Amino acid sequence: MELNGGQQRFFQPSFDVQLYHDARLAEVVRAQQQWHFVAVYPYPNQTMSQPDEKRQINLLLKDWLNLCARHGFHATSA
Repeated sequence: MELNGGQQRFFQPSFDVQLYHDARLAEVVRAQQQWHFVAVYPYPNQTMSQPDEKRQINLLLKDWLNLCARHGFHATSA
């Protein structure tokens, strides 16, 4: 998917998102080549993931999509 329509160029993160239509929910299952997120990480941990890493990644997707929508970008199939 590519973004078209806006005048500005934004950071374009790489996400794989799983959509649950019945629950009206989207969940990031891969971000920037990192797979498998657990709900809560112990801290400290070997990968230095934040305790709420999964939540933060899902919020990043939400904020990034809102930013794109506010600036007139729309999705097109590649």
